[in-house]
Order: sequence, then C-alpha cells, then structure tokens
Amino acid sequence: NDQPSQHDVSVAKEELALLREALARLPDRTRRAFEMHRFEEMKLIEIAGELGISESVASELVVEAVEFCKRALRGGD
Repeated sequence: NDQPSQHDVSVAKEELALLREALARLPDRTRRAFEMHRFEEMKLIEIAGELGISESVASELVVEAVEFCKRALRGGD
C-alpha cells in the first residue's frame, strides 16, 4: 500500500498550514525571494536582479525565510 495513512495526511496538512502562515508573516521582499528560489527555481543572481539587490542580500533573504519556516514548524514562531 503506497497510500499515506490518515495520520500522515493530517500531519502534512497541518505542516502546510503552518508554512503558509509563516510565509504570510515574512516581510514582502523576504517572502518573494524565498518564493522565487524555492518555487520558481530562480538562481540567487536572478533573484538579485529581479529585486534590485546584491546576490549576497538575496542569499541572506532566502536563508532567513528558510530558518523562519523551520522555526514555525517546530512551534517556535
């Protein structure tokens, strides 16, 4: 049986809701950098150009967003 259990589905839905809430609380530029990197598969240099920031700032924004989401999933944010 390759189907996830009801418990697994429930946990996944809860985690997704927590991630959506966390992303909504991020500053717009940080959220956008994360979305471009994770969902649109853009490179940091492309994100930097799109947002008018340096590549290092783009990297910092993505890392900040990832850490924020990790804390939210652990119940720390």
